Amino acid sequence: QEEEFKKYLASGKLDAFISRIEEVLMKTARASDIPGFDVAIAFGLATLPKYVLEITPKGRDFFEWLLLQETQQVTD
Repeated sequence: QEEEFKKYLASGKLDAFISRIEEVLMKTARASDIPGFDVAIAFGLATLPKYVLEITPKGRDFFEWLLLQETQQVTD
């Protein structure tokens, strides 16, 4: 799964979505307010059951991996 996540990140297609992840995780913004929500859904990282995006288990794994990568870069 790590290779898959690296591809997602390298594509740059999730950059706008990642920049607003706090709002997504806290469910304080509607999907239409979050740029790149369609890409996150296409990659299976989020779902849209109503008007608020929800992170899927795969999405949680991705953001956990991303946070660990960022932490590792800071300590290197």
